[in-house]
Amino acid sequence: MNRVLSLFLHFAVAMSTSFKTLALHKDGADGAILTVTIKNTRSEVNVFCQETSIELNELVTVLQNDTSTKVVIFKSGNPEFFSAHYDIFPTPGEPDLNTPGTAAFNGKVFLNMSNLPQPVISMIDGPARGIGNEFLAACDMIFASKNARFSNFKATLGLHPGAGGVAWMPLHIGRASAMEFVFSGNDIDPKTAEEYGYVNKAFDTPEGLYDYVEKLAERIALFPLGGLSSIKRTVTDTIQPRPEQIAIEGAEWDRLVA
Repeated sequence: MNRVLSLFLHFAVAMSTSFKTLALHKDGADGAILTVTIKNTRSEVNVFCQETSIELNELVTVLQNDTSTKVVIFKSGNPEFFSAHYDIFPTPGEPDLNTPGTAAFNGKVFLNMSNLPQPVISMIDGPARGIGNEFLAACDMIFASKNARFSNFKATLGLHPGAGGVAWMPLHIGRASAMEFVFSGNDIDPKTAEEYGYVNKAFDTPEGLYDYVEKLAERIALFPLGGLSSIKRTVTDTIQPRPEQIAIEGAEWDRLVA
């Protein structure tokens, strides 16, 4: 085992022990594939709590300098939901999204994740709404089963998405479709998302989803990280929200919830 991998595994074990909403698992040759499971055990619909963003920020910070991991896969630990929405009723003492600057922090974490040297893949086998969808928009690739649904319903509440939910979507699906998506708050199904180009591929079964992503990750992990990260940087530089756009979204969230 090389020193870099050994160090990462040390950090991964330490983080997995301290993390409450993220579980890390290394797989593939030389542990080149990192699978991150998002699981809010206090929620039946896997609401995205602020603790998850804080833990994700810690993980992203480590991955920025990790040369042993070549692919990162995100999935849900809930069999029925990827993430229904943000946790608007946090446990006393936990961070609250209504605290000014919190939404902007979340958007910055997602933007930093999109700038990781490793390709980031999400597997979606249930609804991803609100901040759950904002998280997905910052991933490099999204694969979904027929159980997936995607939406951002903030407009229905008189609010502005706060973590990149507006800035990312036109880059994925075009201006007009993005307007319909964020103004209506309606769910879109996997096939429609695939037609939009938001989802790479939609599958009829969860098994088909998992099998395809596993094989894709294994293939990508065969190649040197230097080339992967260089290609990703070129693509990302071509199509990515500017940091100031993400900051504006956070500010608009703060203004409208005040």
